[in-house]
Amino acid sequence: MPDLKDTLTRALRATPFAYGALLVLARALPVVTIIVASRLLPADEFGSLAVLITAITVASLIADAGTDNAAGWIASHADTQEQADRTLGALVYTRVAVAGLATAALTVPQLGFLAGNAANHVGILVVAVLGNCLASLNAARRIRMRVVGGGEPRAILLEKLCLSVAFGAWLALAPATELSVVWGYVLANLLAPIVASPLLPWVNMRSSAAAIGALLGRAAPFILTTLCSALTWRAATFLLAESDQLDQAGYLTLAYYPIQVIATVPAVSAPLLLIKGRSAQLSMRMSLFSALGVGVLIAGVCLGLSLLPEMLGMGGHLNGDAVLAFQVMLLAVPLVWINPILISHLRLKMDAWRPTLAPLVSAVAALALALAVVPSKGAPGAAAVIACAELITCVGLLILLSIQRREARAQ
Repeated sequence: MPDLKDTLTRALRATPFAYGALLVLARALPVVTIIVASRLLPADEFGSLAVLITAITVASLIADAGTDNAAGWIASHADTQEQADRTLGALVYTRVAVAGLATAALTVPQLGFLAGNAANHVGILVVAVLGNCLASLNAARRIRMRVVGGGEPRAILLEKLCLSVAFGAWLALAPATELSVVWGYVLANLLAPIVASPLLPWVNMRSSAAAIGALLGRAAPFILTTLCSALTWRAATFLLAESDQLDQAGYLTLAYYPIQVIATVPAVSAPLLLIKGRSAQLSMRMSLFSALGVGVLIAGVCLGLSLLPEMLGMGGHLNGDAVLAFQVMLLAVPLVWINPILISHLRLKMDAWRPTLAPLVSAVAALALALAVVPSKGAPGAAAVIACAELITCVGLLILLSIQRREARAQ
């Protein structure tokens, strides 16, 4: 088997954005079916579905929470193949355990917004937990695929395509009721990793408490950053649901899922700079300016497209709050393109922990603003809070960048 460090380095020689761009289509596919579901259900019932989907996706984010990046880092710097295998084995145990616990903890409170009896709720919970656990297992196995020579984007595409096709078929054939659509989503979320599993290599499951501890220790700053991001982007959805504004929760979901797809490229590409090492930082300045330019361009194009229906006299088919929330959130697009690059650069040049201060302060500010603004302003207010939080993160990172450069000149 090829040496892990050499094969991982060769696999990541391409421009950082190229890797993320291959995954945009995979991330975009489920969004299409969610938009279709929003057209089939009344606004409040779609809001119940949106809150449940948000809980499941946040649990998936928590299960990742930087452990993939940490595992890639440790494996690529392992002295022996056995050490690398133990790291990947630790990733499997950690990811699956966290996925199950997080899914259960976040999903249970949202079941109260759904129709149906206790048996239905328990069934939905069990299927959601199994689906996220299997998806986390697949994600850990994809790290091995990334190391031994590619194929990872194809596996993700298949998994997301299966989720979209299965959920889309359910929407087309099953009754358009809240409970039916929820069952369709959780079943599709379970089927997708099962279908994609044969494409993935198995990971050596041998590990140790020391390997798991090392992985969690290395991942700790990444975990905190991921949790801050989840709080910034998702907390408002739960706040709207708790304030009996399920329709607004659905509008917010429709607004931010396309933005999250757009943010996939920098979010998954920037951490690769950590693995590629110092030589890759020669292109950091170019990557930063390219990201800013692309982010501004995408935001401008999306803003134009969002205004087009109204200009053509077709605005009556769209909800005004959802469109306004999307337009406000577009202000954050350039920032979500450059912030991950700044964080990765600072982690290389400073340490892993100090760059986490910016998203931590931003998340606290976002929560305080959301509590004050979201209950009265709904989805558009939540979008404004998210955009402000991303700006706070960017300003904080630029301050840290200035500090890092002063420290470098002083040495």
